[in-house]
Amino acid sequence: MKAMIKNGDQLLQWFLALAVHCSAEERWHEGICVTTTVRREILTSDRQGKIIVKGSVRTIEFETLGGGVYRAYLTAAGAEGGK
Repeated sequence: MKAMIKNGDQLLQWFLALAVHCSAEERWHEGICVTTTVRREILTSDRQGKIIVKGSVRTIEFETLGGGVYRAYLTAAGAEGGK
């Protein structure tokens, strides 16, 4: 988790690119750092934190790291914070 995403579109593109270029299921749980602004943008969008990856609906979850930084990662839709 070295990079930090700057907006919601970048976050969605990051997850989609991850699914195309590697065995994503392993990396989805590692996540990537995002700001409070990105978290708010994702959760208040019309998708409300959902994304379709490889035909499956996934939920973008956020874990606080402190200082306005969050770790964004994917879970199966309906999973309660499952890692």
